[in-house]
Amino acid sequence: SAVNLLLVKKKIEEEIILIDRKINTIPTFESVKGLFSEYAKQEEKLRSVRKEKEILLVSLEEIDNEIKSNETEYNTLLISSNSAHFEQKRQSQIINHIDTLKEIIISFNKQLVSENISKLEKKIKSKFDQLKRKESLVNRIEISPTDYSMTLYTSGRLEIPADRLSAGERQLLAIAILWGLADSSGKELPTIIDTPMGRLDGEHRTRLIEKYFPNAASQVILLSTDEEIYGQYYSKLKPFIAQEYNIVYNETEKTSYFSNGYLESAL
Repeated sequence: SAVNLLLVKKKIEEEIILIDRKINTIPTFESVKGLFSEYAKQEEKLRSVRKEKEILLVSLEEIDNEIKSNETEYNTLLISSNSAHFEQKRQSQIINHIDTLKEIIISFNKQLVSENISKLEKKIKSKFDQLKRKESLVNRIEISPTDYSMTLYTSGRLEIPADRLSAGERQLLAIAILWGLADSSGKELPTIIDTPMGRLDGEHRTRLIEKYFPNAASQVILLSTDEEIYGQYYSKLKPFIAQEYNIVYNETEKTSYFSNGYLESAL
């Protein structure tokens, strides 16, 4: 009927009006073009950040490898610093020994040294106190956190020049540095000491025998002459000795060989 058609027409017209309103609410391309552009920029930024992350991860791995390399270099330097030296070169080496050992300190991982430098100072001082005479001038040892140079001070905070120390004290300080570094590393490193007594006097020799040699490392090799470790020194060290060998030179064959036992002239 006509009435029904009119109702249908009205309903269709209302739906058309509603659809037109919805169409009008849809933003134009011009109005959202900026959003698409911003989205593209953020996508590019995200790709850039991800790429930077990958680069940083590679750098982190390289740094970890460098740290491991530094630790290996330190261990090598520590062992080589205890390698055999000829007696005729010992005095000149002692004078320069502390500067050489500074390179060992530098080879420590930089952050490790900066965090533990105070502990290292105290450890070296403690080792030196065990070896030196009570009346020594040295009251404090400081290591620079910038260049790792070592400075000695009296109880009155006066700096002690290296030449104020006797040759024996310089040798003991060098040993204390090695001892402190080895102790700080926390690693079981074998130690080889050539002509261990050098030109030390009797009191300092006794301190090395009693304090250092039995505690220097889990494995210690002493390359001694019969004028260094003998008599009472040998008797004090004997309880800590696992093996004894004598290096004998054969004049006829112009070669050396090992025999069991210590030097008879030193017993």
